[in-house]
Amino acid sequence: MLSRAEDFGYDGSIVLIEVENEPHPRVSGGPLDGAYVFSQMHFHWGDNDTFGSEDKINHRSFPMELHMVFYKEEYKTVKEAVTHTDGLTVLAFFYELDRHQHPVYDDITSALGNVTEPHSSVIMSNPFSILNILPYDLRRYFTYRGSLTTPPCSEVVIWLDFEQPIRLTHEQIEVFRELRSANGKIRHNFRPIQPIGDRTVFYNIDSNYFTYNEIDDPGHEPEWPSKRTRKNSCGSNRNKIYISFSIMLLLVYL
Repeated sequence: MLSRAEDFGYDGSIVLIEVENEPHPRVSGGPLDGAYVFSQMHFHWGDNDTFGSEDKINHRSFPMELHMVFYKEEYKTVKEAVTHTDGLTVLAFFYELDRHQHPVYDDITSALGNVTEPHSSVIMSNPFSILNILPYDLRRYFTYRGSLTTPPCSEVVIWLDFEQPIRLTHEQIEVFRELRSANGKIRHNFRPIQPIGDRTVFYNIDSNYFTYNEIDDPGHEPEWPSKRTRKNSCGSNRNKIYISFSIMLLLVYL
């Protein structure tokens, strides 16, 4: 359970989406050395549509940000993984406003109506594929080594920030702002932008594709254009994300 992170000037309350049963999704390739196992995903947002993301692109903030957290498979657990500098990877996605509702997120926002209070949870009645809530372009991303954005902010994370935003309506994002912690509505649960320090940020700028393989159809893998040489990036050429999927459990923690 997360505690309030008032020392960092923000509300530490978040919404978690977890996979209830095995096998958990995995991610590999790109800058990652080895496979990483899905732990949870959560959201950060601000009290209006001008800010809420924990990163910026070209000085631009976004109203909400999604973090998909994975731990390195060889470390067995998140608790063990956070003791290693390559223990976690976080796939970060930004949100921007659109006039049209995202239909898959309608299922998520509907479920949020059952978890408006602290410590509540619900099993979603309409499970969804993780890929259906992500942008279609997973080729362009920034990657760097950094820290957790919640205490203890350990330097154990390989970050991948994807450039193409996910598009939601104002009304869909506003549902998140109606969630409540012990101190009222959760309106500001993102960590302020931190100095980049001496980190090197790499940008994947060429046609390396992430693909997936659904666990319930192991013989099927989509066809993608052939890979090309990558520039200004780190890691190997194993640029595939393999995602399996099962029932999602939606939780609110403080």
